Amino acid sequence: MGRPSAARRLVRGTLQAMRHGLLALLLTGCCATHAVPPNAKCPSEPSAPAAPTPEAGQQNALELAQDSPYRKNPALRAKLSQSPHKYFRAINSEFAIEVCKRFSRVRATLPIVNLHGDAHVEQLAITDEGAGLSDFDYSVSGPPVIDLVRFGTSLALAAKQRGWPSEPLVRAFLDAYATDPPPASDQPPSALLRLRSSFREDRGDFLNQAEKLMTTELPPRYASEARAGWQRYVALVLQLDPSRSADFFRVKRRGIPTNFGLGSATTARILYRIEGPTSSPNDDVILEAKEMRSVPDNPCIEGRGGLPVRIILNATRLGAKADPFLAIVPRDASEDVDDPPWWIQSWWAHYAEIDIQRSLESETELRELASFAAAQLTLGHTGFLPAPYDRQLRVLLKDMLNEHRELILDAIHSLTQSTLDAYAKFKQ
Repeated sequence: MGRPSAARRLVRGTLQAMRHGLLALLLTGCCATHAVPPNAKCPSEPSAPAAPTPEAGQQNALELAQDSPYRKNPALRAKLSQSPHKYFRAINSEFAIEVCKRFSRVRATLPIVNLHGDAHVEQLAITDEGAGLSDFDYSVSGPPVIDLVRFGTSLALAAKQRGWPSEPLVRAFLDAYATDPPPASDQPPSALLRLRSSFREDRGDFLNQAEKLMTTELPPRYASEARAGWQRYVALVLQLDPSRSADFFRVKRRGIPTNFGLGSATTARILYRIEGPTSSPNDDVILEAKEMRSVPDNPCIEGRGGLPVRIILNATRLGAKADPFLAIVPRDASEDVDDPPWWIQSWWAHYAEIDIQRSLESETELRELASFAAAQLTLGHTGFLPAPYDRQLRVLLKDMLNEHRELILDAIHSLTQSTLDAYAKFKQ
């Protein structure tokens, strides 16, 4: 949030702290406000077979690099060791590249859509205001197979973890995606509704847990730059809502959360607890400042840079609810245009994500989640496009799925096995 060198130093400093094994503090029930709540045909080309699973002695592309912080940091390694799906959550970039390779022969014929970029079962979340896929940090533009294979593999891993047949669930997910119009998604699935029923009016527990995540103080040499960026943010949002005073944004506590999350555990961020509308601690607000990351190189995807609008725009297209505190931190004149920008969002007090092991009571509930996610992806992939192109794109997507369905299923099967193999080696 400060000069270019400061942002990079903050990332390095955070990673260094992680390498020294600071204990992970997971936050249950609170996260960002991202959670919610077309007659042309693609040119015909024979579907290519999915790339084979690596043979003995061949490097599995889904294995984490030896210098990965997920290997070196004990707390992060322990998280990934819990299940193949936890491991899967940390290899999104590697996974997307492998999906791209498997569709290289037909890539030129695939439509380009708004992508979630990291769609999986445990991204499904619910708040007081809605439900759906959350966390749009990897949202980009690219072929829909990136999202379809990722979520399909997530479904297969989830089913295997619970001892349920995976193939019917994956096929049901693809069927729901191809439905036009998509299945009604106003009513959240039963597993998400059960999570919502656990919400309590009192916000004290949420605020206390958020504070516990603020494990690391900002070093003095970074604190002044963070403070200056914070002041620019506050000045901006006060102009938009004159009913609030500067006291609303008085910082009561701030800190760097260490080892928070899985896929985003290495992202530089700062948490703030601010005063809120009154002096009562129960209406305090939690804000999160995050560095805007560029998505790693992948020939299949577009718009992967660190431009501030990437995440915000694509999140809106995919159904994210409005956040009154959302803003890109204005730059200081001393900053370099190539320095990663920072952005700020608030956290829902009432928020819960699906946990594969704890949230699901039956295979039927997982099937409901699959159809629910498919509907959101169908609408999100074509969202905010002018008529009649939005309808045309839906036709193209349906044709794509009909033409390449077996290739998609082969990729899901192959990458599920590659994930299981990489996880087994990771645990050795």
